[in-house]
Amino acid sequence: MKKSIFTLSAIAVGFALVSTSACTKLENEVANTTTTAEDITRTETYLASVFNITQDVASSDARLNKTGSTLLPSGAKIEFTDSLFTDGDGVDYSVDFGPLPGLLCLDGVTRAGRIDVSQSDRYREINAITTVNISETNGFHVSTTGGMTKVSGKATLTRLAQNKINLKIQNGKAENTTDGIVSFNSNKDIVHEELGADGIADDVFKAFGSGDGVNTKGKNFTWNTTDSVVKIEKPNCSFPISGVIELTTEGSTYKIDFEPDGSSCDKKVVFTLPNGTKIPKTFN
Repeated sequence: MKKSIFTLSAIAVGFALVSTSACTKLENEVANTTTTAEDITRTETYLASVFNITQDVASSDARLNKTGSTLLPSGAKIEFTDSLFTDGDGVDYSVDFGPLPGLLCLDGVTRAGRIDVSQSDRYREINAITTVNISETNGFHVSTTGGMTKVSGKATLTRLAQNKINLKIQNGKAENTTDGIVSFNSNKDIVHEELGADGIADDVFKAFGSGDGVNTKGKNFTWNTTDSVVKIEKPNCSFPISGVIELTTEGSTYKIDFEPDGSSCDKKVVFTLPNGTKIPKTFN
């Protein structure tokens, strides 16, 4: 009888250990998925802040291709080291937002530091290539919520059609004291729908592509869009308003939905785990 009791006790302990292990695995899965999804979501807004200001300057400065208004605030400086397309080697310039705490731009994003830009041809020309270099020493920072994030890397914009651009990010890195460091690469096509007045205000951007990186916990991830990520350019709307991204990390695939309740610019997403569990998240 004692042997039977011991056996039953051992089985009970075994079940308890398996149950605890399963719970711990799920908790770790949720934590890692949430971290990765948050990191991807944040990097999307950081990339948008670089893309928007580059596109706006390139399409609004008379020396490049004037078409309309600008997002630049008073105090931001554009400095050309080469302003002539006629010499055969494109133009080179920098956009400097000054030191921290930075300047509040007309799209509701605060920026600090400098980006360096090379442009092969006028921005509207098909096959024109615009290269944005953001070295760590430039001190380029972005904030859409109040805390500043340091961003570095290389962005290449290639004009595919009048309303379509390919955006490639290489060796991207975003760092802040709250979240840590996330590294990322991406390659996406962006369709630009112009609305209303000249310039990019109120325009709609639809992005479709893929990427990879390492999240703030040191875990590798890859992602791809299954439904175009849509962003509308207006003040205090730096967050995507719709779209779906699938991400894969540690052998499992998850989903990020940017339009859980159909509301624009509410900064809400839903993360879906492989088992169907949905985790709502609202960003600050």
